[in-house]
Amino acid sequence: MLDQRTRNIARVFNCSRDEARRRIVQRESRRSAFIRQFFHADINDPLCYDMVLNTGTADLQVAVEAVLGAMSVYLKRK
Repeated sequence: MLDQRTRNIARVFNCSRDEARRRIVQRESRRSAFIRQFFHADINDPLCYDMVLNTGTADLQVAVEAVLGAMSVYLKRK
C-alpha cells in the first residue's frame, strides 16, 4: 500500500519517490501525534473506525458506492 501511495504522491507533486515517501512519513507522523494528543487514541487502531476502504484495490466509484451503501443502512436504522 505504501508503494501505491508513494507513486500517487510522486505523480501529484511531481517529485521523486524518495521525496514522496518523506512527505508521507512526515504527514503520517503529524497526523498520528495530533490524534494521540487530542483524542488519546492510536490512529492505527482499527476499532477507532467504522469503515476502512483500500483505494489501492478499489477505484473511486467503488469506494463511493460502498460509503453510500453503508450510510443508507445506517440511516434506515435511525
